[in-house]
Amino acid sequence: MSAGGFSDEGNDQRRRTAEYFTRELEINWGNAGAIPYLRLPVLVEKPEVREKILMLARKRGLGVTPMYPCSIDALDGVPSNSGGCPRAAGAARALLTIPTHHILTERDRARIVALFREAGFAASTVMDADIASHSSFAHHEAQ
Repeated sequence: MSAGGFSDEGNDQRRRTAEYFTRELEINWGNAGAIPYLRLPVLVEKPEVREKILMLARKRGLGVTPMYPCSIDALDGVPSNSGGCPRAAGAARALLTIPTHHILTERDRARIVALFREAGFAASTVMDADIASHSSFAHHEAQ
């Protein structure tokens, strides 16, 4: 067992799956295989593309999720004296996560890539420097 309670084999599978998605979706954000993501984060800038991805994923049962409904400062009961967190709010609006677990089959992975493409997701090698420097999110613009 590795730190965090996951098996080395399970972590290796998560790394390989993250590498697959970053390669197939042309996500250019460093060494995806270095981290065994529980869910691979992707930022999709165009809301209509993000919503179409989510709709198709729900319909097809593929486990792509928005993860967070809003930034933490917008949650009821969370004190915020800062006047908001615009970068966090933007990330929450753009965030999707892709499953990387060992139950995901090759067919499931191919179907996830296909639905991203069907929804109009297109890779971009440009990362928002502010988001990239403060997180490990994959960042893309849909064309």
